Amino acid sequence: MLRSGRLLFSLFLLSGWACSRPALQHVQLQEYVFSDSTYTTQDPKIEGRIAPYRDSLNRSMARVLAESAQPLEKKQPEGKLGDFVADACMQEAAALTRETIDLALFNHGGLRRSLPMGAITLGDVYELMPFDNELVVITLRGSKLLELLNHVASTGGAPVSGLRMLISSNLADSVRIGGEPLDTSRTYRVLTSDYLANGGDRYTAFADALRKEELRLRVRDAIVQRLEKLGQQRQTLVVTLDGRIQHAE
Repeated sequence: MLRSGRLLFSLFLLSGWACSRPALQHVQLQEYVFSDSTYTTQDPKIEGRIAPYRDSLNRSMARVLAESAQPLEKKQPEGKLGDFVADACMQEAAALTRETIDLALFNHGGLRRSLPMGAITLGDVYELMPFDNELVVITLRGSKLLELLNHVASTGGAPVSGLRMLISSNLADSVRIGGEPLDTSRTYRVLTSDYLANGGDRYTAFADALRKEELRLRVRDAIVQRLEKLGQQRQTLVVTLDGRIQHAE
């Protein structure tokens, strides 16, 4: 019910302090009135205080990082957006650590929007990756890595780098890492986000990590760094699908 620019709600509270009893013991009726900001007049003093910060933030978010030759969209089992994000994180992490990282693995659901053709702004990257998740390197036995890749296969594919595999009957098949067949008896260094490393999206095999290294670099910042380098070198971003994850015939 709408009255004089306010929304009026009635809440019926059922108090059940005697929940163990089968019969209702007490009923309380109370009315609450909520103001709706849709009908609130803007305060010029508050607007004057907020405007400089809002305008500064808008200018920062509008900064162009690089140009893209095509729109980058997320798809499964492989998409240009996922390929770019996984490769960018792999490159920035390798440059930071100066150590070998065997592969990178992220989750499909972590990519929240596509990137446009043409100018890519800082705001675009924040919308793509609004979370403050950080990059970590997890050392895993090959057998546990295969469990992770079977999970990837069961979900239809994920952003990866340094890895090629087929999805066959919802399982990982013909897995190659760095061009070599997966060896379940050796260990691998896997770049991922701290969210997945902590078991997010049911990547539970990360719980058996032999070692966890925190890079103190956010996933989003790695993407920004990669785009900034392309922009500074006046290179246009071009991503070509390479069949790193495919469904078996």
